[in-house]
Amino acid sequence: MTAHAPGPGADRTDAPPVLSILLPAGSDPDEVLSSVGSAALVRADDATWELVVAGTADALRPARAFEQPWLRWVETGPGSRAALLRAALAVARGGHVAVVGPGDRLDAGGPTALENHLRARPEVDVAYTDELRDDTGRTPVVRKPAWNLAYLRGWDYLGRLCAVRRTLLDEVGGFVDDRDGAEEWDLHLRCAERSPRVDHLPVVGLLRPGPVRVPDERERAARRAAVAAHLERTGARATVEDGPVPGSVVVHRHVPDPAPLVSVVVPTASRSRRVHDRDVLLVEQCVRTLLERTAYPSWELVLVANGDEDPTVVDRVAALAGERARVVRPTGPFNFSRSVNEGVRVARGEIVLLLNDDVEALDDGWLTRMVSVLQEPGVGVVGAKLLFEDGTVQHVGVVNGDDWLPVHARRGEPDDLSDGDVGVLDADFLVVTGACLLVARDTFVEVGGFCEDLPLSFNDVDFCYKVVTSGQRVVCTPLARLAHYESSSRSTAVTAADLEMVREQWDLMALADPYRNLRTVR
Repeated sequence: MTAHAPGPGADRTDAPPVLSILLPAGSDPDEVLSSVGSAALVRADDATWELVVAGTADALRPARAFEQPWLRWVETGPGSRAALLRAALAVARGGHVAVVGPGDRLDAGGPTALENHLRARPEVDVAYTDELRDDTGRTPVVRKPAWNLAYLRGWDYLGRLCAVRRTLLDEVGGFVDDRDGAEEWDLHLRCAERSPRVDHLPVVGLLRPGPVRVPDERERAARRAAVAAHLERTGARATVEDGPVPGSVVVHRHVPDPAPLVSVVVPTASRSRRVHDRDVLLVEQCVRTLLERTAYPSWELVLVANGDEDPTVVDRVAALAGERARVVRPTGPFNFSRSVNEGVRVARGEIVLLLNDDVEALDDGWLTRMVSVLQEPGVGVVGAKLLFEDGTVQHVGVVNGDDWLPVHARRGEPDDLSDGDVGVLDADFLVVTGACLLVARDTFVEVGGFCEDLPLSFNDVDFCYKVVTSGQRVVCTPLARLAHYESSSRSTAVTAADLEMVREQWDLMALADPYRNLRTVR
């Protein structure tokens, strides 16, 4: 290996750069030339970051026309991508290190903005930027959320340009040989195990040209292995399989045997409506699909009557579930939060599922999936993907809009697994809808349950905020799919008093929602 560094006096300063960008050259000289050329075009005169390019002499030759003090060249023999990254790392001088690929084009201001951010926040261990993807003629901005552990376990959303502190990179073992196609994801997971000091910088760092390449089996195996190794290091009992998006994975945490009892709490007003061109009693349809499409073995049904329905209807529906079912009849005016609290009060399960009576199970594995996600230490609440009657998305998590009001991510978009990873893979949110919300009973009690001063609107928002501020996470898993015939039982009107109450309590949290960039598909 031969390293070529700038000669004496070539740098403006002898101080090491804040950021070293590593480029493993690969085998296509034109791609290397494109990446180095873009760096030369966008690098400002006052920038201090360096670009370290490692590869064979043939791969580097065209790009060597761009001899600059901030360019460092490492000639190697043929080798793996991990070997090229290690070769570049060996001569990198920056306190933080980022990776780009052959053909990636650095965006004007992206590396400098990242460098300035790291200089201003020296305590940060990992910082990542947004990207542009040149796919089928479009250049959509990939706007990434803030630190999102559930998302990272299914998809390397940190991507590029992602800067890792050099000392942390060395501490976790650098770039390893048995992760071809997953070198960066493997590194990001190992860093996540050691440090929570991760920042998202909402600027475009680079353009990744061309359509996203579908990984081959070797690369898919490397990605599964990287996530499986991460789970093993963190003590999780889980299996990993390919995910619905090419290059993604799905983690299935083991559910205890025997399975814990889940109490399905269903408040109901016993309303009817037309669904798929037929009149249905919603709560009856809900209970029938629970019985017919729930593979999870251990659950009970708690029907909470609202008091203004025919009592014989509730009793008849409860009879469908036989010994699984019990009926609770709260007194006083209708209050959805009180109905939920009363249902949980009599629940016998160590896990509680809050379920609207206008929800219909679609897949047998939905409840098993939700319980599996709840097995992760630190997860307090789990939500599911809910679909409208026409099959479009009603809910895959809740984020805050520009006017503070919570909005459902991807609401109204097609439920198309091919259109991106947002809403397809598990992700952390601040809030999931109470229409289908799984929580440990102890957690529900510890945070005080649903606020009865919010009788209809925002009670789920308030509840999830309480869970998050208790130090636990809220995760939505789109692999649990149900239909939601939204607000068939009650009005969705939002009162000014409810809105003002929640704003006074949670305004700062809502404004700082770290996941709001997940609201639309990329």
